[in-house]
Amino acid sequence: MNRSSALPRSAASLLALSTPLLAQDTSSHRGSLDGIAGEISRSDNISSSRGPRILPDAWRSAGHSLAERLHLKFALSYDALAIGTLADGTHGAASADAALSVLWQALPESSRWPLALSVRIRDRHAFTDRPPSAVASGQGLLWRLVDGFNDHGFEVPELFLEQHLLQNRLLLRWGQMGADELLDDHPLRSAKQSFLNQAFSSSPATGFPGTGLGLAARWLFHQSADLTITASNVQSSNVTDDGRWLLRSESLFQGLQAGWNFHHGQRLQALAWRTDGLPGESSSADRGISLTWSLTNPTSDTRWFARAAFADGGTASATHFAALGTSFKVRSSDRLGFAISLGRNTFSNTSWQSAAESFYRWQLTKDVQITAFSQLVTGHHVAHDNGWLAAAGLRLGCRF
Repeated sequence: MNRSSALPRSAASLLALSTPLLAQDTSSHRGSLDGIAGEISRSDNISSSRGPRILPDAWRSAGHSLAERLHLKFALSYDALAIGTLADGTHGAASADAALSVLWQALPESSRWPLALSVRIRDRHAFTDRPPSAVASGQGLLWRLVDGFNDHGFEVPELFLEQHLLQNRLLLRWGQMGADELLDDHPLRSAKQSFLNQAFSSSPATGFPGTGLGLAARWLFHQSADLTITASNVQSSNVTDDGRWLLRSESLFQGLQAGWNFHHGQRLQALAWRTDGLPGESSSADRGISLTWSLTNPTSDTRWFARAAFADGGTASATHFAALGTSFKVRSSDRLGFAISLGRNTFSNTSWQSAAESFYRWQLTKDVQITAFSQLVTGHHVAHDNGWLAAAGLRLGCRF
């Protein structure tokens, strides 16, 4: 599914639009589906496609006018989640994430030094005493049932400058951003569109910080390959998922990733990373490797991913980890997905834990979707030695 035509060139350099690199699998260079470029791409795709929408045509006209006059692109999103667990009693929680993603092309792409500014503003609030991200706390799980959907309130997690140089082969970003925006990605890694469990929407065996001030660079090669390097200070862990701002930090995260794109929508990524940890949160220095294979069939829009990862275990919640997942279209625009994972932490007293998740996503209109999901976590120490924990719920997503 190629959405590159809907993106401004500043966001679409990851797609390598106007160079001989078109032979590559361009979707692999966009970054995370939940990132700024991903949200704007999805919003543009909704705006340009036919079908019923909640917002009137005047909203689309205003967006097109801003893009033409001010070189400004934006996307509004609202995601709400209700989840309940069942093991040694029932527990439930609900929350919502509202976000505004903005991309402004300050200096045109045709100039010698093109420059774009990307900003994300969000508000995360819970409707219950505790958010869904904490609903299974104290149940002996190695990683969370939900990625995001906390109650951290108003945040500006991303504010960075972006340049695309040397005929779009070199991408540079610097500022406040998520370290995993360009690293360890796959077509189903989205807690807003696909799986909620951190085993599939993140990586329990990779010690990514939540956000940080730093630099990211990606070089695109002619032969369907790319090399990405990132370095940022560590302001929070991927467990707390805060959007803090710290101008000074004694800790540093570094990542180096090589990616290869093959025929028929296949991609292979190898990531090596290290972090100094967070002494204030009793997280020691850590390092690890992650290998991810993915497949996106452009004809049937069927998606697959498989991952194997290893870590020392200072910041990562799992030292050994593997996952496999798929999703495919049902009827005209609905989607069905299944995934399973297995992991352990050799430094804790827990044995292997397994997490499985399934979802069905109804596309009510072009801009509104409802997803029903279920999860099952098994392991010796899960839910106070009960051995299993089940969860289910509904997620509402709106994209404008």
